[in-house]
Amino acid sequence: MTAPVPPDHEVVYRLLQDRQWAALLDFVYRHRATIPSDPLLAQAVTTFVATFQAVLPAEEPALGDELERLFLLHTGGFFRLPEAFFGEVVAALVRRHAGQPERAVGYARHAPAHPVCAAVLEAHGPPLPVPHEHGDAIEWRVQPAAPAEAAVTSLFRSAQERDFFLAAREVFAAYLPYPNVALAAVLDYDRLHDRLSPAERRYFFSGRVDLVVFDQHDDYRPRYFFELDSPLHDEEARRRRDRHKERILALAGQTLHRIRHHGRRTGPADFVPLLRAVAASR
Repeated sequence: MTAPVPPDHEVVYRLLQDRQWAALLDFVYRHRATIPSDPLLAQAVTTFVATFQAVLPAEEPALGDELERLFLLHTGGFFRLPEAFFGEVVAALVRRHAGQPERAVGYARHAPAHPVCAAVLEAHGPPLPVPHEHGDAIEWRVQPAAPAEAAVTSLFRSAQERDFFLAAREVFAAYLPYPNVALAAVLDYDRLHDRLSPAERRYFFSGRVDLVVFDQHDDYRPRYFFELDSPLHDEEARRRRDRHKERILALAGQTLHRIRHHGRRTGPADFVPLLRAVAASR
């Protein structure tokens, strides 16, 4: 049996030279188990971290997913950052979500000593526990809403999505249908990574499936994947994203059912016969 080829530390320097932060973070995640035992690789990754720390103040406005992934690498125990740098990453995320106090507080709690985080915690700090009869076993806290107009929205992006969900709930009564599910929530990125193109890897963490039917009797694993098409899906940019989604699911061994209604819809009843046919065909 051929021994696995160790990761090439020169890859880190090439990506670093091109400022390919997302690719570097992906590399660190995939080789996290090897880094501590490979001195050359560890040195290359240390150089990457130091460089990223140095450029963070200037490049922060352009960084999005990279900050989130760096945060998750640290908090997930996959790759520990120097504490001072982690504090700067957290502060950057707090600033990024300044308009969402609850989310900003969630990040700020990870670096409460940082001035940016301390200010947010003081302004929107964690609420005190609410006394209740089961308080000895379960803690209950309530974060009060800010005095502003409610900014919530529906799970559904269209009336058609809502109708389709209601039809799926009727047909798949023994299961749990759920709309707009992130691919990253139901597919194993590590097992798919090497077979995905760079564009598919980037799409993986932002792509969603219109409706997934979960089997609560099998640890809530996905059983059916559905995508609702409309004329918007004929646009080239949308078609390109659709192709990424289709290939990712296919590589994961999952069937994607694409549905497009061409007639005049009257409601959930339009989709029920088709969904019954899908359920019967499995």
